[in-house]
Amino acid sequence: MLFIQLLIFSLIFFAAPLVVGQFFVEKAPKHAEGVFAWVSGQMLLWAVFQVICVPLVLREQSFLLLVSLYLGVTVLLALGGMVYGIVRRKQAYSLRGRTGKEKAPTQSVTKVLWLIFVILFVVQLVLAVLLAYEEGDDAYYVSVTA
Repeated sequence: MLFIQLLIFSLIFFAAPLVVGQFFVEKAPKHAEGVFAWVSGQMLLWAVFQVICVPLVLREQSFLLLVSLYLGVTVLLALGGMVYGIVRRKQAYSLRGRTGKEKAPTQSVTKVLWLIFVILFVVQLVLAVLLAYEEGDDAYYVSVTA
């Protein structure tokens, strides 16, 4: 069961944003396409979640409806990103054949950017654990009265 949960987490946290972010990769520097796609995909999925979640919360709809709608929209965006990415890569491959090789990405810059990302991610996790407190007024009373 733990394996299945980790697989679902990996798909939602890593794969879906990376595929959805294919819509924005053309604007990224060549050496950071993967990171740019993942971050852009996360931001788009967060925005979509807010657009879906807020009206459903205000109408007091079920959580299952929210999960179903968000999953459906995420799957549609991921499929669209996959198709867009495949078409874009085919076009780039055909253009590359005519114009010569593309410039290779700088490995040191990519490694430094990943290191910065990992450090910031770990800092956020540590601060989230250290700065969490038990009884915040809003979160405690909203969950008790709901």
